[in-house]
Amino acid sequence: MVKSPEKYKWSSHRAYLGKMTLPWLETDFILSTFSPSDRKGAQASFKGFVDSMIGQERNKYFHGEKNIDSRLLGDEYFVLDILDGLEEEPPTKPDLEMVLAAVEAVIGPDAPRLLTSAARDARSFEVRALAAWAVLQFSVQP
Repeated sequence: MVKSPEKYKWSSHRAYLGKMTLPWLETDFILSTFSPSDRKGAQASFKGFVDSMIGQERNKYFHGEKNIDSRLLGDEYFVLDILDGLEEEPPTKPDLEMVLAAVEAVIGPDAPRLLTSAARDARSFEVRALAAWAVLQFSVQP
């Protein structure tokens, strides 16, 4: 690897620091979390944050406590092969019914009605959007 994130050519790190431009990369939102009104200050804070993480082990706040390691690119089977030496197996993804039950637990007893209604109000849209997102994000895909 490299000793400094700025030297890794496959990273967007230099774009966040203003040292290169990637036309497809939107950096404003992330930088605004470091300083909403001072771009140079935000870039310096971003650099300090990244530098402070160098050498640290896997961070449960970024990767989750038991999730498959997101530092590896590849499908679940590839990642499991790489991480074969782990002490515990990663959790399996919930099925569609479990995801929809979780949506109902968050939304309340109106969730099934709101999910299946043809209503076009904001609440129905919000419930359907949450359910669609949860299904795509968490359920097992065929």
